[in-house]
Amino acid sequence: MKTQSAKRLDLPKLLDSGSFDHAVVLTYTFDPIFFEEYCLASFRSLHDCKTISVLLDRCTYDKIVTGALTHRPRQANLRYLLHPVAVPGAFHPKLILLTSAREGRLLVGSANFTRPGLTANAELVGCFDFKLKENETFVPILRSAFAFVQSIAIQWPARALKSNLQEMHLDTLWLDGTGEAPCDVELMTNLKSPLLNQLVSKASAPIKSVSVVSRYFDANTNVLEQLFAKTGARKLKIYTQNRYTNLPPSWLGHSLVKSGKVELYLTDYSSDDRDQPLHGKAFAFDTGKTCLLAYGSANCTTAALLRTARESNVEDLLTLSLSSQDARELVPRLFDPTLKARRLLKPNQLISVPEVPDEESGECTPIRISEAEAQTESILVWLAEPLGRIQLRAQLEFSGGRYVRIPLKVTGSSLLEIKIDSETSRRLSESSTVISIGDSAGTTLSNRVLITNLLDVQTGTNRRKARYVKEAEQNSAGLLSVLYDLRSGDDEDALRTFLTFCDIPLTLGARPGLRLFKGSGDPREEMRSVGQHNFAMALSLHDLALTFCERHFRKLERHVANRHPDGVPNFLHITLAIGGVLEAQIDRALMGLDARNQITPLEWATLRGMCDAYFSTYRDLTTTLWDSYLSKLLREFPLRQIREAFEPELQPLEDLADRMMRFHDRVEKLRTTKCLGAGGQHDKPYGYFQSVLGEQRWPKYAVALKGMHTLIMTSIKPKADSSSA
Repeated sequence: MKTQSAKRLDLPKLLDSGSFDHAVVLTYTFDPIFFEEYCLASFRSLHDCKTISVLLDRCTYDKIVTGALTHRPRQANLRYLLHPVAVPGAFHPKLILLTSAREGRLLVGSANFTRPGLTANAELVGCFDFKLKENETFVPILRSAFAFVQSIAIQWPARALKSNLQEMHLDTLWLDGTGEAPCDVELMTNLKSPLLNQLVSKASAPIKSVSVVSRYFDANTNVLEQLFAKTGARKLKIYTQNRYTNLPPSWLGHSLVKSGKVELYLTDYSSDDRDQPLHGKAFAFDTGKTCLLAYGSANCTTAALLRTARESNVEDLLTLSLSSQDARELVPRLFDPTLKARRLLKPNQLISVPEVPDEESGECTPIRISEAEAQTESILVWLAEPLGRIQLRAQLEFSGGRYVRIPLKVTGSSLLEIKIDSETSRRLSESSTVISIGDSAGTTLSNRVLITNLLDVQTGTNRRKARYVKEAEQNSAGLLSVLYDLRSGDDEDALRTFLTFCDIPLTLGARPGLRLFKGSGDPREEMRSVGQHNFAMALSLHDLALTFCERHFRKLERHVANRHPDGVPNFLHITLAIGGVLEAQIDRALMGLDARNQITPLEWATLRGMCDAYFSTYRDLTTTLWDSYLSKLLREFPLRQIREAFEPELQPLEDLADRMMRFHDRVEKLRTTKCLGAGGQHDKPYGYFQSVLGEQRWPKYAVALKGMHTLIMTSIKPKADSSSA
């Protein structure tokens, strides 16, 4: 098959053509100065991107943040995200995925995102374009690339990466789909299985010969022997380039080479009289009738071909199934483009450079920072393990060599919240900032990481606040994720933005399903410290929360008047939004008061009033769901149709109901332990008076709510003794 990957590509020209909204770059090495001063400024495909995520090897990242100030980034984690990936070997894939609402471009091959990778080296790279309803041939490959990135983000998570990929996904609906990839093109990775095993199984017939082009090799010959053993080939040809390869001279003494079963070739990869160092990697498995061509990041090494990401490197390959005729035309052009290859027979013909191992150990420190993120008045720092030392300080390193040291209050938690002043906050939005932890004598005890404070490319403001609104409006999964983040955070501006601007669209008919990116869940997010300020924040947001509920109740009324199973997902999306806001407000208020030693009568009265408003709204919400909506749907439409629409959200509805009912016990415990002194009596709790939480009203309220919730669940869930509905 003829593809763009068979042509000579001009990578800078490709990156300077087309406008995209989102970009993901996978690379082993990375030059932030080249990227910021040239690529971001010159390449049209990156210039207007709303999100740019660069995933790179942990060792490369450590060198960047600990290197000379003149070589440190200025815009990393502000304009674009640098996300390090730590694996037993090297994070080695090379891939660029660019997307917008209607278009996409995938560049996959051997080129790192560096000046030599894009402009000087002899690389093997394929380009695959997509345009909605015009050129959709390669959309499965772009979807596979996004799925690969998602898998990496799940195994090596970070809040900012998850957020970037969520926004990319929500803006690029064509990334969803179930279409099969063309039978002759596939993106292959070693996340679960070694690449060589996959390549051999993909070959359609017994393999007669294997051709390899690679710059790097092992010091031992294990990979050579495994190539023969696993492929069963009769002939193996290996192409490399003098003065750049690390091919060991000892390979010439191996019995497979001496017998002629393995032929080693030195060739030239110059172009237009310009020397090009070989960096491309490719494998051709010839069966006589067909040929499987694979190119990408994997060298001819044990770490790349014979191991998985859990054991060694992370690698990717793009495979193409070629006819014998296409293989005869394409493979020689790729492996020996100048047709000047000469067979390597004697050690003195080989000029081999010393091996530079890809696998380096990262900085070893007693304290390990996983990530750090700037908030409005603080910096959140996640640690691999809770701090066990005292008299520690956080050091912030700004551009130009300036730094600030801030004493830490050790809490025994894996999450630190470091308060900062307005001047420090301003600096965090102006240039990349590195954070580390040291002792009072100035000795650094942790690794260094860049603080994440991603800014909107147009407004220069923090992107997370705007993302909350967009993600919550898309579907229930996005809404629940946003509510979880907001509940566990202390950014009042973000909460205020969400409650003010989030307006879930009314959709009475069927809506195409969205598969939101889902991470594995990060327990660090549950360790957010809480304090007395939470009560003041809940009170400050009280009116906004009720207005949010009123705004969305009007949409539920539209659904009730125009009820149909197609509208159920949107109805439940809005229902969970209202319920989630009510729950979050009660939870925050209780956490704030629980952090106090004594609660005043005014604070108790304020809490009662807030809870009465929220529980009244929740009762109206549940009544609308059952009496006005679901019970009528069940009389008007087939149960199977309603069940299919309701089932995805049954568990979130059940969880919401359970948490709302359990609030009463928390309030009662608070009342009997911290709301004391009623009537001048030291140990007498304050009263409930006419509150819904009181002894007279709560039992009736709880019975009514639990009864309606039971009706909702039992009417939708299949009966235990029924095999079908």
